[in-house]
Formats: sequence, C-alpha cells, structure tokens
Amino acid sequence: MSSGPSSLQRWVSEASRRPGVALFAFGMLAVFCAIELVGPLIQADRVDARVLGDFAINLSQSQATIRDLAYPPHFYYPPPFLVLADALASLGLRGAASVGLPILFLAALAAPLLALDLLGPTSGPRRLLLAVLTVAPVLYYVQWDLRATNSNLLVLSCVLAGGGLARRGRTRAAGGLLALAIALKLYSVVLLPYLLWQRRDAWLASTIVWLALLFLLLPVLRFGPAIAFGLTWDWIETFGGAGDPALLPDYYKSLGRSLLLVLGDGAGVRALTRALFALWIVAVAFALWRGRGQPFEERVLRDFGVLLLLPLPLSPTFQPHHAVVALLASVWGVAIALDVREPRARRWGGIGLLVAAWLLVKWVDDWPARALAIHAALGIYLVLLAVLARRAAPTSSGAPLATEVAQELSDGAAPRADRAGPRRRQSFSNAKA
Repeated sequence: MSSGPSSLQRWVSEASRRPGVALFAFGMLAVFCAIELVGPLIQADRVDARVLGDFAINLSQSQATIRDLAYPPHFYYPPPFLVLADALASLGLRGAASVGLPILFLAALAAPLLALDLLGPTSGPRRLLLAVLTVAPVLYYVQWDLRATNSNLLVLSCVLAGGGLARRGRTRAAGGLLALAIALKLYSVVLLPYLLWQRRDAWLASTIVWLALLFLLLPVLRFGPAIAFGLTWDWIETFGGAGDPALLPDYYKSLGRSLLLVLGDGAGVRALTRALFALWIVAVAFALWRGRGQPFEERVLRDFGVLLLLPLPLSPTFQPHHAVVALLASVWGVAIALDVREPRARRWGGIGLLVAAWLLVKWVDDWPARALAIHAALGIYLVLLAVLARRAAPTSSGAPLATEVAQELSDGAAPRADRAGPRRRQSFSNAKA
C-alpha cells in the first residue's frame, strides 16, 4: 500500500506551483551545459582542433577517410556520417563549430524533455523541473559527452523525438530521425528488431527506407557507386576488426578491456568476460519479458532504455559518454520516487538505485577501476528498468502519474485513488501498417 507524500514530493509539488523556480532550475541546467560545451573555447580564446575535442577529431578523420578512400585504424563511423561530417567541415572549423555546437547544446536540453514526453505529456513549469531532476542522477555522463563535444545526446534526442512523432502518427518523420540516429551512432540499430517484434510496421518500414537513402544513395551521390561500395566494405572490415579489447587504444573503456587491465590477461579473464556478456544478454531479455502484456505506448520508454543499454557492455569501443542513455532509467526512477500512489518500498527503491549508481562511479577515482564501476552502474540502471519501471503508466490526463499527483498536492488535496481513471492508450496504433 502507498503511504503519504514525503518531504521531497511536497517540495517538488510546491516548486511546481512557482514557474520562476522551475525556470530558474532549467536555466541553471542550460548554463551548466553551455559552460561544459564551450568552456574550453572561452578559456583558450580561440577555435582550433585542440579545444574542440571529438567534434574536431571526427571532422578531421572523416575528411582523411574520404581523401585516402580508406578507413584509418580505430575510426568506426559509417559512410553517411562521413558525408555529413565532410559537408560540415567544408564550412571551416569555425563555421562547423558555429553550426554543430548549438545543435549539441539544444540536444542536451531536449533529451530529458523528450523522454518525459514519452512517459506522458507534461505541461509548463512541472516539465522543466522534472527535466532537471532526471538529469541530476546521470549528470556525470552528460558532462562527459558535452566536454568531449560528442554526439551521444544528439543521438538520444533523435531516438526520443522519433518516438514522440510515431505516437502522433508521423511515422515518416519518426523513421527519418531513427535512421539519422543509426547513421550517427550505430548502437541504436538495436531498436529495429524491437519495432519488428512490436509490429510497428509503418515506423519500421519508414526507417528502412531512410536507412537506404542514408547508407546507399547518399554515399553514391557523393562518391559514385564504386567508391561508395569500397568505403562501405572498408568500414565493415574496420568495424569487424575491433573485437580484441587488448589491441584497442586506452581511451576505450570496454568491459573486456577493463577486466584485462585490472585482473590481467589470461584464459580465465576472457572466460569471465564471455560469461558476463551472456549474463547481460539474459538480463536484457528478462527486462523486456517483464513488459509482456503491456500496450506499446506504456512500455516504449522503458524498453528503449533497456535496448539502448544492451550494446554498451558488449561494445569493444565503449566510452563513458555512451552511458548518457541511462537518462531513460533516471526518468523512471524520479517518476516512481515522486509518485505518492507507489508503495514506500518502490519509491525508496527508485531513489536508492539512482543514488547507488551515482555513488559507485564517484567513489572509484582511478582508471580502469572506474570503467568497471561504470559498467556496474549500467547493471543498476537495468535493474531499475526491469524491476521498477514496468508498473508505471500515464494517467487519464496524459501526464505522468507523479506529475498529476504533484499538482494535486499543490492544490492542497489528498491524493485520491480514483484520480487516474482508465489508462489512456495514446495511439501508437495509427503507426501500425
């Protein structure tokens, strides 16, 4: 049985009544993201490759790949990424930064808002306040992605925006955004078999068409058929050759490489790695199975969170900023913690798991031990999604249950068990073929 609202829930409900508080909190988040993204540029007082991090490196590597018609070692971005990066690089480094960095900044702010929209539409100040609360537990990964000027938050925003568009029946645009996410970061390709499983036929078909345009037509138009085929084949070979973690650079923090560095190389360590991989795949399958019987619109955010976590421990090229997808687990944890209808154990469970994952990473200072801590934190996020997230659902108003109850508390009323009414099943059904 649920108990009365906690002090945290009352504080959130009170803050939700004051637009100035929510705007100030979201504004501080925006300032933080801007400082992390452009702070090195301000400190250096110049725009050059040394202060633009991964952004400049990826532009340079893309141009080098096109010039040499061959992929350099440890560069794994697909051919459509090369075309897009080369077009951006044609503006010059300053011009490319003027276009690219604002996009990365907006993606960082949009990701939590889009995730909350998939959980259930919220309005006004409450949405901004909840966005700040959901970013806080995973701020380490957000900070890492922004400092590296990488595109993981952009990829996550594309996936979530596609989900929102699909819910509104705009499957063509949804497929385009998912295809763009795959072209930027290949790990989001795990969502394609999921759409097939859930029979989101129109969304899947649209994504496949967009993928054909991006992966086949775009390189052919840019390079011609022969060069496009050669680059694509070279990318496949380069990507396939990234399997042995012992041969990869130190900036990759994969589970396999971290275990080798901490425990030493040997048959036993490699067997342990394979066992952990198998355990991870089983755990992901269990998390998806836990959602059986739920309508797609009620499980999509949780399932997307589970599936985007899936490739991270398995990837030999894992880096800490890839873990920004844990934002989806944070959305669920915060929503459960603020829901007065949830039993006290579940509420504290949501908070406890998020805090445990944060402390685990912060407690370990040195590498590669911190890399192992990050992978353990990914396991905690998976537990949160598998065990706690499956019961939450939108209310009849379309808002997250936590948000509606917070508004109810702010009006001075006790939460009523019948407030939610019948579950609203917003029409993903019109996205079916």
